[in-house]
Amino acid sequence: MQAEVDKCLNDGGEHDCPYFSTDEIENAINKIGLHATPGHDFMTAEHLIYAHPLVIVILARLFNIWLFSGHLPAKLCLGITTPIPKFKGHKSTANFDDFRGITANPVISKIWEICILPYVSKLKISDRQFGFKNRVLVQLMLFIKLGK
Repeated sequence: MQAEVDKCLNDGGEHDCPYFSTDEIENAINKIGLHATPGHDFMTAEHLIYAHPLVIVILARLFNIWLFSGHLPAKLCLGITTPIPKFKGHKSTANFDDFRGITANPVISKIWEICILPYVSKLKISDRQFGFKNRVLVQLMLFIKLGK
């Protein structure tokens, strides 16, 4: 994606270069909704929904800086993972396979993901990345690749 961003910055004409508007940021905040789990920063969507409108302008500028610089703040990539048991009731012996993890990310990270997803989903994916393509089952692709 960095090569596409560089191309957009250098061509000087009309382009499909991603640029986040305040409307996109506001729509992303509203998609998260109320009562979402906070991340390690204890910030929730309510903080942004009820904040001064200037906060959305600042977020739009930050997102565009992150996009064009190609760097995200390290704290934005942190999450709190909580193990959730797959079984119901009590179990006398439990191992790692009996749990699944749920990660709570910072709300700013969630907004970034909602905003960047439409642009990333348009990128061409290598044939080797079959597990990450939309509407493609990993099991089906393994079946085809292994020839079984």
